[in-house]
Amino acid sequence: MLKKRFLTFKYISRFIPKKSYNSAITFHSIKSSDYKWLASLLDYLKKDYEFINPNDIEEALIFKKNSKKKLLLTFDDGFSSCYDVCQKILNPRKIKALFFIPTSFIDLKNKQSFDFCQKHFYPNSVINQKYNGEYDALSLDQILLMKRYGHSIGGHTFKHPNLALLNEDELFNEIILSANRLEAMLKIKLLFFAFPFGSLESINSRSFLIAKNRFKYCFSNIRGGLSESPSKYFLYRQNI
Repeated sequence: MLKKRFLTFKYISRFIPKKSYNSAITFHSIKSSDYKWLASLLDYLKKDYEFINPNDIEEALIFKKNSKKKLLLTFDDGFSSCYDVCQKILNPRKIKALFFIPTSFIDLKNKQSFDFCQKHFYPNSVINQKYNGEYDALSLDQILLMKRYGHSIGGHTFKHPNLALLNEDELFNEIILSANRLEAMLKIKLLFFAFPFGSLESINSRSFLIAKNRFKYCFSNIRGGLSESPSKYFLYRQNI
């Protein structure tokens, strides 16, 4: 089992670019049965990488030779498991992460959260029909506590749409108004944004420009290193 797990870690590390060295990793929902695996994975990666605070991302956008490779942890979609991950895994290791949260998903539980996930996160597939808490969203109180622990929060629209399919008014609502709402809820300045789905097919030039004019850093889910990214408004990540 240990050998199999070790090889799994080595396999995952292959997805982190070697040319640019500094990278960002994307996680989503983490099942409780995978908490031990995630903790071991982070301990494994810590041997070769320095986990950075999202507020220090500028240090990772340009790789400096002879310095330790930097790694940014990000979590998309705002699942309730993120709170447990903070409490049980990240905080004890003093790792700060960046969480991208769709504003309309906050506080949803049971059938409401399940229906939201099926419609907005997984529109092209059928997800497990059991309401076992796996699809529950973070509560506002949990997000506020995560912020107090020093983690960062980013915008991820209201309902996680394919932005390439929206008109001008819909883009403004999903990108700008959702961020303004989240800022008011959390009483913070929202600097970070992740494009829903994060593929080239789900982002068009108009959505890119609107996000660029609103946020300081924008993330895709296109594989590559941070310093390989075309700009800080279209940062590459490694989707695990």
